[in-house]
Amino acid sequence: MVDIVTFNQLSADEQSEFRRFSKQFIKAVRLSGVSDGFEFQEQYAIKRDGEYYFLSKGSDVFANIKSRSRRVIETLLSEAVQNHGR
Repeated sequence: MVDIVTFNQLSADEQSEFRRFSKQFIKAVRLSGVSDGFEFQEQYAIKRDGEYYFLSKGSDVFANIKSRSRRVIETLLSEAVQNHGR
């Protein structure tokens, strides 16, 4: 799980959405072929399509995860950086 300070900065609705996406996101990060979270962060950027934010490498939406909250996507990215490959 992402660090508690980052998680607590989310609203209750954002925390709920983060929890809903977290397991799917971590599984997709592990299957993405990157060696660690820093490499993931270098390859995937936060993008916006209308009212939704998502991570993308090119034009594909990573793991089919979109959110109206940029902070949810930023927190998922923090999760990858802090915990993937450790």
